[in-house]
Amino acid sequence: MRSISIFLLAVLLVLGSSFTTLASFTDIQSNWAREAIINLDERGMLDPIITSNDNFLPNDNITREEAIEVASRVFELSPTDKQNLYTWLDHFLPMDENADYAGDYLTRGELTGLIAKLLGLTDSHVTPENLYPTFIDVDKDHPAYMHIELVNSLGILPSYIINRFEPSRLVTRAEAAHLLDSAMQLNSIEGKIADFHHNSNRILVETLDAETVSLPLQADTLVFRNGMSSNIEQLETGDSLFAIYDTNNQLKFVNVVKESELNTAAILKEISNIAQNLTQYISPDEILALVQGDWSKLNDGLRSELFNQLIDLGLTPWEADSILSRDWEALQDLGLDRLAYEASDFLGLTPELVFSIVERDWEKALEYAQVELAQRLLTGGFSF
Repeated sequence: MRSISIFLLAVLLVLGSSFTTLASFTDIQSNWAREAIINLDERGMLDPIITSNDNFLPNDNITREEAIEVASRVFELSPTDKQNLYTWLDHFLPMDENADYAGDYLTRGELTGLIAKLLGLTDSHVTPENLYPTFIDVDKDHPAYMHIELVNSLGILPSYIINRFEPSRLVTRAEAAHLLDSAMQLNSIEGKIADFHHNSNRILVETLDAETVSLPLQADTLVFRNGMSSNIEQLETGDSLFAIYDTNNQLKFVNVVKESELNTAAILKEISNIAQNLTQYISPDEILALVQGDWSKLNDGLRSELFNQLIDLGLTPWEADSILSRDWEALQDLGLDRLAYEASDFLGLTPELVFSIVERDWEKALEYAQVELAQRLLTGGFSF
C-alpha cells in the first residue's frame, strides 16, 4: 500500500507540474500557437514582458517594444544590439496611413523584417528580383519584399497566410510567438563548401571554426549565388557559404559567394544601374551626343545641371557657358590646363586622359583609359 501511495504521489507531482506548465496562461488552451507560446514561456522569454494576470491575450496586438524585448531574449542580444534594432526598425518601413499605429503596434511587414534581420538574411546581400512574388499584395517594389520572400522560404510563416500577406496588418501576440519560436528552432552556418556529394545531394561545410558539417539539400532549398537566385547545381567546392537549416538539419536557405565572380557581377550590376539611371533623365540621342562631345543637343534641364556642376568646380558663369558651347578660344584666361586638372580631380580621372578628351584625341584617350582601367582593377579601386 505504501509503494502504491508513493507511486500515486509521484504521478500527481508529474501531472501537477504538467498542469502548471499548461496553465501558465489560462487563455491559450485552444489557440493555434499554443505550443509556441508555451515553449517561449518555459524558456523564460515572455515573463513579465507580455503577460497579464495569467493571460497571454493571444489575439491582442503586440507593440514594437514588446516584440523587440522578446526577440532580444530569443537571440541573446546585447543592450547595444537591442538598441540598434530599435533604430533599424524605426527606419525600416514608412508609416502606412491606412494602418493603425496607435500605441506603436507592430505590423506583419515589420515583424517579418525583424526576423529576417535577426537570422542574418539581410546581411547576405541577396536580391530575389528574379523570383516570382509569392503574395499578390507584396510586389517587388515593396520595401519589405525581400524580407517577406526570404522568411517565407524558411517555411515559418503561419499556414493561413497564403495568397495575401497584408504587410500593414497589425501582428497578434500569437503570430509573434509563432514566428519568434520558429526562428529560434533554426540554425545558421558560415564557412566554405569542402565537398559536394551530388549523388546524395549533400554538402560538406567547413565552418569558420574548422569543423566539418554534413547537410542535405532539398528540392525546395532556396539557393543564391553572389546574391542572385540560383540552384543547387551551381554550388561548387570552395564557395564561401552562409546557410540556414532547421532542427532536422534540412537546409532552408543557402547563399554562396565566389570572390572573382562577385567582383565581375558587382561591376556589371553597377553599370546596369548607371545605365538605367541615365535613361530616366537622358534620351538615347542625348547619351550619344555626350559620347560624341556634341553638347548642343542636350535638353535645357541637363545643360542646366552640367552648368551648375561646372560652377561648383569654381568656374565663372561665362567660363561654364563657353565650355558647354565648346568655345575653346573664349577660355584663354581659364586655360586648358586648369580645366583639365579641375575636371580630373572632380571625375577621378588622370589629367592625361582628360587632356585627350578635351583635345578630342580619341586614340590617346582610349590608350589612357585602358591604362586607367587596368590600374584600378589591379589596385581594387574600380568604382563608379
